[in-house]
Amino acid sequence: MPNGWSGSSSTASINATAGENGGAITVTANNNCGSSTASIQIVESHPLPTVTFELDSSIICNNFGDFPLTGGLPEGGTYSGPGVSDNVFSPAEAGAGIHLITYSYTDENECSQTAEQEITVEVCTDVRTLNNETVLIYPNPFRQSLVLEFEENRARVIEFHNAIGQIVHTLQDNGVRITVDANHLAPGIYFIRISGDEKVHRVVRSQ
Repeated sequence: MPNGWSGSSSTASINATAGENGGAITVTANNNCGSSTASIQIVESHPLPTVTFELDSSIICNNFGDFPLTGGLPEGGTYSGPGVSDNVFSPAEAGAGIHLITYSYTDENECSQTAEQEITVEVCTDVRTLNNETVLIYPNPFRQSLVLEFEENRARVIEFHNAIGQIVHTLQDNGVRITVDANHLAPGIYFIRISGDEKVHRVVRSQ
């Protein structure tokens, strides 16, 4: 056996456990009449491929549309898991909660390896009523900026709170369409409080 391999058999076939090294398997039949000529089989051992998987965003709102999964390397593999079909993830189909997504890749030597990431689907809403006024907040999740649209002009104070309740961003504006630069906010969940409203709106900044 090659170094690192093991195996034995008393039948016409042999089961061998592969090690990390290639080499030669030598088979000799022995009985009362003597020993046969050795049969030699050269074998190769290929390392498993290095597979990584990084998601653009690990937190998604349940009303976010279906989107193709990316981030698996080397490219050319397949994605699987709850809400995944043909490498496309559906937050609505997966439902709220934490879902394990697997990226599987097989190389030219038929050696396979996998990598996993979690996607959290949050229950979010984009439109709500503020003192009988419709408020639209989008996109959600967002990356570089977030837009708030109101029906009328009036002075407002808008506060962003992090997950532990700290105010991380405040702005004052009286427009009907307010664009918030969010580049300074870390990825995660935020709660928006608007003056004159007792409720808060949850948004997610993706990575």
